[in-house]
Amino acid sequence: QLAEFDRGDVGGWLTGGVTLLGRGPGVPPAVGLQNARVDLRRARFGRGEPGTGPPLDVSLTELIVTDEIVLTDVEAALTTTGGLSGAFGARVAGGAALTGRLSPSQHGASITIQSGDGGGVLRAAGIFRQVNGGDLALTLVPRPEDGTYDGTLDLQNIRVHDAPSIAALLSAVSVVGFLEQLDGK
Repeated sequence: QLAEFDRGDVGGWLTGGVTLLGRGPGVPPAVGLQNARVDLRRARFGRGEPGTGPPLDVSLTELIVTDEIVLTDVEAALTTTGGLSGAFGARVAGGAALTGRLSPSQHGASITIQSGDGGGVLRAAGIFRQVNGGDLALTLVPRPEDGTYDGTLDLQNIRVHDAPSIAALLSAVSVVGFLEQLDGK
């Protein structure tokens, strides 16, 4: 059995087409989102208990992560059994492509992201304007506090323009460099 809704709205954070596909008695229906928009800034997700949940087939025109970071053309095949997991692909603000994976972890879904255009991802996200090319690998693991993550970012083979700006940033990362920045040198 199939139920299709041209437009749904969940608390103002999810809008778009919704499809529910029956999978049999006592089994949650498969959920599809088409031409949908999700605003994570407004979403409030519960912790929930791991169990058997519906598969999610997601097609988003826009996924708003923060005021500055917006993913477009998001396609994902997810499952909720045992926690949110699955693969996704997207573009950052219509620009650089990335792929990723959600995996269950102790405090929610862990996120891994990869791109063969790390500089394009950072530019499109408004993080660094002077970076081109390179490979990007990002891992985010949720902490117990809502909205906080531990993470690692690995950039390789990137090209940086305007070297003085990046040199100041790298200098500030070291303790001595940080003290120099505070002293105004």
